[in-house]
Amino acid sequence: MKIKLPLAGFCLVLLFSEMSQVLAANVVLNPGFETGNTSSWSTWGSTIAASTEQKRSGSYSCLNTSRSAEWQGSVQDLNGQLTLGVTYRITAWLRLRHTTGIRGQLTIQRTDSSGVTYYGSDSPVLSDSAWTPVALYY
Repeated sequence: MKIKLPLAGFCLVLLFSEMSQVLAANVVLNPGFETGNTSSWSTWGSTIAASTEQKRSGSYSCLNTSRSAEWQGSVQDLNGQLTLGVTYRITAWLRLRHTTGIRGQLTIQRTDSSGVTYYGSDSPVLSDSAWTPVALYY
């Protein structure tokens, strides 16, 4: 299973498992970019780099550039990280760079014996002046 962030700007991603009576547990390797570390992340058709240009918390954010299609973005493979029957809340703070009015979305790609299925979050309009929270329940 992969989570991707199809954004042409900055992204900060966290994945949490919500379990009743238990504190939320992060199942993503290197869930944020605040320290400048982009290990465990790859991309679908774009380039990512740690950037100090726009940061929400910490010293860095993830700058996603060189996209030629809106579905391209930062990706982390969660194969073997999730538990069947558990609901997960995927959250991110998204922001554009030098543009406004583009929608952002979190997407999960699931591949199983039935084939490939995509699950997407709402797609709020983003700007280059403020961070926008986005969440997806899976």
